[in-house]
Amino acid sequence: MGTFLFDLRYGLRALRAKPAFTATAVFTLALGIAVSTVVFSWIDMVLLQPLPGTSAGQRLFIFESRQPDAEGLNISYPDFRDYRDNLKLSSVALAFQNNALSLGEGEHAERVWAELVSGNYFDVLGVKPLLGRFFLPEEQGDTPGGYPVAIISARLWRSRFHADPHVLGTTIRVNRRELTIVGVAPEEFYGMMRGLAYEMWIPLTMGPQLNRFEDRVLQDRPPRMFNAIARLKPGASIEQARAEAEAVARELAARYPKTNEGFSVTMLPEDEAHGTERNRLAGPLWILMAMCSVVLLIACVNVANLLLARAVGRRNELSIRLALGAGRARIVRQLLTEALLLAGLGSLVGVPLAAWMGEAISYLAPVSIGIPIQIQPVSLSGKVLVFTMLICTAAALISGISPALHAIRPDVNEALKGEGRSGMSGARSHWMRGLFVVSEVALAFVALIGA
Repeated sequence: MGTFLFDLRYGLRALRAKPAFTATAVFTLALGIAVSTVVFSWIDMVLLQPLPGTSAGQRLFIFESRQPDAEGLNISYPDFRDYRDNLKLSSVALAFQNNALSLGEGEHAERVWAELVSGNYFDVLGVKPLLGRFFLPEEQGDTPGGYPVAIISARLWRSRFHADPHVLGTTIRVNRRELTIVGVAPEEFYGMMRGLAYEMWIPLTMGPQLNRFEDRVLQDRPPRMFNAIARLKPGASIEQARAEAEAVARELAARYPKTNEGFSVTMLPEDEAHGTERNRLAGPLWILMAMCSVVLLIACVNVANLLLARAVGRRNELSIRLALGAGRARIVRQLLTEALLLAGLGSLVGVPLAAWMGEAISYLAPVSIGIPIQIQPVSLSGKVLVFTMLICTAAALISGISPALHAIRPDVNEALKGEGRSGMSGARSHWMRGLFVVSEVALAFVALIGA
């Protein structure tokens, strides 16, 4: 431990003596580390974290209807009623998404995007209201047009209602129908579809009155047009819940052979379900992570080249240390410690740079794809910081090992006589530096094509 601390102090003095070199190497590594950290943060946010605003998100599963020749289907409202009323190990909620509605009338009207949802939607997702309440048990029935209430988003509450705490009970006109605001959703909740910012939630049974679909959709089984999500009850396993849902599906197929024969159901994690945004975004995000890894590798090769040039300049110093009895392993450890210091300083600069760059995704993404896009700000969680520490260590090893091994190879007598610069050692260093440059250009070409 004492030797390592000595190496750290010596390395800090050596880096302080070359401020231009240190600044260039630190900034190069900081850029590569920051970019990789930001993209991993996006992956963590989109692919690894539960649905924002929900509680115990690991117990939420996409509820899919299935046929032998189809990958995954939505379900109908009558089927939903049967699953809702018969499942004991899980609870199922519905959402009809991408509804463009008119809020207000005349010149004061504006378009809002809403999810039409089953009455138990917020209960199943485990969302808590920011203000007011969600749907009461008596508002969770199946009567068409019987529940003219609405939940608004925190963003709509601020933008249209100026964060008025007395907004509850206000009557609004949506598609020329009067609805009463009974609650405000929490800030972090955007809806069931990742990346999209819904502004209002209305009972699904109001769909015909809002001209979103016909009355028969709530009565007929063939129109399978609703997305479903399920939550496991406490103590239930996913295997038990799937078996129970499949049993109900078999009962429905026997009872309604014309519409349900050949249909089954399953519950899948969001990243395995068909047609989810999480599933669609996984491929592009992992490709982006690969490209950022290439950028980090370019930064490491660049710093390795700088360290190699510096090692050539320190040849006499290292040769004297070898002549005085220092082991080659000891020299390698010292040089790797300096590389680790550079990577550590690069991480210290890279973390705040990553926090600043975290907003970049909001500029890369389109403002709207018809529906407003909601990009969450990147949060540097413990998982992300551990990732940063790992790539910091990897960067130190990648950038430092080759220069360190090269520095201990020259003949000590030749170096002390001052003849090594133009001999084999100099030729070897020029060859290695040329190889590094070629590698950087090749990696940059790969990154450019990938981008």
